[in-house]
Amino acid sequence: MSAFSETVRFDLLAMIDDDPVLFQFGGVEYMGASSGVNRRRPLEIGGFEDQPELSIAINLVNMEGDRVFGQDPPVVGSRITVNGIAYRVDRTEVDSFNECLQIDLKSKDK
Repeated sequence: MSAFSETVRFDLLAMIDDDPVLFQFGGVEYMGASSGVNRRRPLEIGGFEDQPELSIAINLVNMEGDRVFGQDPPVVGSRITVNGIAYRVDRTEVDSFNECLQIDLKSKDK
């Protein structure tokens, strides 16, 4: 592991500590940092439908160097609950140091 990847890890952990968001995945609670909720309400057949969108960043490796999700991190199509609202993982992105996972969430119904 490089010194720079350690810096990325510790910076992300500090960011999460500053403004944490709790979320559930696979029956386990995790902590990450999130964007604000983007609330869309497009007109669908039968009326307007709420479609919240949110992004969460979480470290893949904890302070001790252990994998946060083990071998099963969230993937596209996974379900995640944030503040009692269920979302579907629409996109994931891992940084080049394999330290940070960004999870883009959409309405579970879309």
